[in-house]
This record gives sequence, C-alpha cells and structure tokens, in this order.
Amino acid sequence: MFPNHAMKYFGRHLVTLLWSDVPATPQGIVLPGERRTLNASSFAMAVNDTWYLVTAGHVLAGIDKSVKQGKKLDGFYLVDSWSGRCRSDVPVPLPFDSLDKESVGNNDDIDYGIIRLPNLIRDNLMANGVEAITKEQWINQPAVCEFYWLLGTPTELKAQQTVRQFSSSQPSMEDSVQLAAAMLRLEHVVDPPTELLKAHHRIYARFAEDTPQSRIPLSDIDGMSGGPLFGFKRIDGRLKYWIVGVQSGWLKGKRTIAACPFEVFAEFVFAYHAE
Repeated sequence: MFPNHAMKYFGRHLVTLLWSDVPATPQGIVLPGERRTLNASSFAMAVNDTWYLVTAGHVLAGIDKSVKQGKKLDGFYLVDSWSGRCRSDVPVPLPFDSLDKESVGNNDDIDYGIIRLPNLIRDNLMANGVEAITKEQWINQPAVCEFYWLLGTPTELKAQQTVRQFSSSQPSMEDSVQLAAAMLRLEHVVDPPTELLKAHHRIYARFAEDTPQSRIPLSDIDGMSGGPLFGFKRIDGRLKYWIVGVQSGWLKGKRTIAACPFEVFAEFVFAYHAE
C-alpha cells in the first residue's frame, strides 16, 4: 500500500459509506440477532458550493434492491477520518432515505452513483479534513496515465481504525466497526481479460508487479467499489495527478480492475446541477 504520509494526503478525498442490515420482520419490527455491517467507498465532488457524494451505481442499486426485498437497512453513516487533518473518528449520520440520489447507467459498464449532500453534512465533512474533488482535478486529463492508485476501504482489511456506529432502530445500541483504508498501485492494461470487456469504454488496470502492493495479503477488493481511481503522469518534469475513474469491476483471478471514466460523468453532473 501507499506510504503512510501519502495515504494521509490522498485520504482527504476518501469517504466510506457505512450501513447495517438489521434483522427484522416483514413489517419492519426489529428482531434480536446480529447486525451485518456493510460498507462501500466513495468521494465528494464539488459543483460550486454544492457537494455530491460519488460512488458506484451498483452500490446504490444494491441498497435499493435490498429495501424492495423487504430487508431493513439502518445506521447509514459517512466515515470521514482518513486524512491527516481529521479531528474526529465519529462518523457523520446520513439521512439516506430522504436524500436526492441516483444510480446512473446500467450498473455494469456505465456504473455511477450520486448523492446530493445537505450543506450541514458538507460542512461537517469539510471540518474534518475532507476535500471535495474540483473541476481542476479532472479536466484536461491525459488519455493514458503512467500508473494509477486506487483508493478505498476493502472489507478484507481490518483494525486500522475503529469507528463508532449508532443504530436509529435501537438508540441505546452502539456498535464498534473496524475499517481500514488502502491505496493500491496499478498498471494500465492495454489488452484486458475478455471477462471484463464491456460495450462502453472503461479503464483497465492490474496490481503492479514486483511492488509491495503486489504482495499484500489482500485476495479481494470488496468494499472498494465506488472508490476514486487516480492517474499519474509527468508533465514538464513534474508528476501530476487527476481523478480518472470510479471503481466498478474486479476480476480476482487476474487481479485486474475496471473503472468507469470520471471526466464524462463529471460533465454530466455539472449539467445535471445546472438544470
């Protein structure tokens, strides 16, 4: 993974979406039993003074499907304590059901999710060191980068940070959830595995060989869906970076990821916001 100081720097762009699957009757009555805590990766994007939370579309679609199946989902929070500037490890409550949100695309090769954040939540995230992606960080990016870094919170990694999670269904209950952030170095793939090829353009990359990242004890990147993919390239002798993609697909056997391009989606968000 990335050196600790760099993780703290880029961690300002990472926000973890956290929620629980609560045992309940079809009528929504909470039952005794173990709550299953789930998480996905995301990041904030700024359009003027408005902040949007960006993740993978299949994350939001999966939540919607669970609700339609009668499952009770509860305890939605944003974990915003990954940067070196954070002041609190207490997650920010997210009124998920009442927010303006959209799964954009087909949740496959076009796989974007967006949530419009209230100003109060924006201000809380900002106060804890979160920095939203701005237009300058995605516009005029190169067609191909020298290498990539994928940022997110894989469920397989534990014990880096313990966050407190509270249940609105059971106000007296407090859960401790262990999460860990990772930043994984990837190399561009010109000829991706056929299993990952889709009709629409995506960015393909695999774990870099002969690096610490290729030897980390991480067999799966579940939980990193929706995380930002950063691309790096030297321009006039200086190493620059852009956010180039949103993590969407993963072929475990080939250790290869597929990310949906961010620039075209960002342009869509700007147009959506202007309406």
